[in-house]
Amino acid sequence: MMKFSWVPLTEIDDIEKFNEAEAYIHRAAQFPAAIGRNYLPHKDDDSNTNLKWNPLTGVLSSRIIPRKDGDDFQLGIDVEKFELIFQNGLGEELNTIRLNGQTKEQLMTSIQVELDALGMDSHQMDFISHYEVPEHEVDKGHPFVKPDEHYLKHWVAMRTNAEILNHHCNQYLEKHAEIRVWPHHFDTGIYNPVNKAGDKSIGAGWAIADGMVNEPYFYIYGWQKEAELGFNDKPKLPIGHWIVKEWKGAVLPISDLIKADNQEGMALAFCDTVLEWYRKQLA
Repeated sequence: MMKFSWVPLTEIDDIEKFNEAEAYIHRAAQFPAAIGRNYLPHKDDDSNTNLKWNPLTGVLSSRIIPRKDGDDFQLGIDVEKFELIFQNGLGEELNTIRLNGQTKEQLMTSIQVELDALGMDSHQMDFISHYEVPEHEVDKGHPFVKPDEHYLKHWVAMRTNAEILNHHCNQYLEKHAEIRVWPHHFDTGIYNPVNKAGDKSIGAGWAIADGMVNEPYFYIYGWQKEAELGFNDKPKLPIGHWIVKEWKGAVLPISDLIKADNQEGMALAFCDTVLEWYRKQLA
C-alpha cells in the first residue's frame, strides 16, 4: 500500500528552464547508475544500472550494492538538496557530496574516496560509456549548477505522481512490473508482458521532453511481435492525445495535466481508457 499521495501540479513559468534543470538531474543520475554498472552483475536489459525514486525521502537511488564485510549501500541524489547521498541498505544516510559548483571529475574523485572508506575497490568506479545521453556542458568541464528550487520541486512532484500512475497501470493489468527510472532515457517506466509467450506487451511511464513532445509527459504504448497494431478504432481520450507516427501510443503532456480540474482523476481516466483499448487489441 502506498504511503504517499498525489502532489498537485502547478504552472511551470518557463518550460525551457525546467528542461535545463532536468538535464542537470539527468547528468547527476549517471553517478548512481555507474555504481550499478560497476559493482553489480550485468543484466541483459541493463537493469543493474536503473534507479528507484522514493517519494517519502525525495531520493533517487541506485540499486543496493552488497558488501562482503559490512552493511550494503547505495548511491543516490537528494534532488531538492541537489546532493549525492550515500545510504546504507535501509536508506539511512552515510554521507553526502555537494553537486553545486563541482565538475564531473571532482565528483568522481569524491565518490571514489567514499567508496574507499566503505571498503570497496574504488578503481572499479568509472563513468558510464556503454550508452549515450544528450551532450551537456558538464561533459565539457563545466561545474554542476543547482537549479532554481521552483524547478526541483516540480521534478519531485512529477516523479512522485509518476509512481502513482505506474502503480495504477500495474493494478489495472493485474501485473507487478518493477517501477524504475532508466538512466539512459531518464523515464520512470514499467513493462508488462500480457501473454505467456511474452510476444505481446504494454508499457507505460513518465518521460522527459524529447523530439516527440517538448515537455515532460506520461505515455502508454502496446506492442506485439507478429503484426503492427492498427489505430483506426482508437478511443477518444479524456485528456492527452494519440501519436501514430514513428512511435505509436498515447501521451499526456504535463501542460494538459496542469490545466485539469481534477488532475489525479483525469490522469487515471487517461490510463484506464488507453489500457482497456490495448488490452482488447492484444487479447
